[in-house]
Amino acid sequence: MSNRLVERYNLLTAQAATGESEQIQVSDFRNAIIALGTASSANLTVKIKGGIMMQGSDEAETYPDLSAARSATNIWDYIEVVDLEDGAGIDGDTGIGWTGTDDYRIIEVNTNALDFLSIEVTARSAGSVSAFLTLVDNS
Repeated sequence: MSNRLVERYNLLTAQAATGESEQIQVSDFRNAIIALGTASSANLTVKIKGGIMMQGSDEAETYPDLSAARSATNIWDYIEVVDLEDGAGIDGDTGIGWTGTDDYRIIEVNTNALDFLSIEVTARSAGSVSAFLTLVDNS
């Protein structure tokens, strides 16, 4: 039997507005899988954000704030994901878009050396999206 460590999070539950999920620490995990589902003829885009800890001038580590603007002291980026249906890479700056037809996707996020992850809903004009995160260390 495997001793792998697994954590699960409901990041978005029927999110019907632009906005962002909570910021989850992922540094202890090798794999991050996100299940996405839309409802009510969703017309929106979902983007995955990732960030790393920074070392400040006083040698203390500082956390990125994925909900704040990027800067020289708050570095994060939109992260590429892989659609597990066909193995296609999806550019982080582009994100995953729906245009009036609901769909259900399972994606993998490359979390190599990332410390934090969140999901942002942008360009929403209709519908809602739910997102569920599974983190696994594969020990």
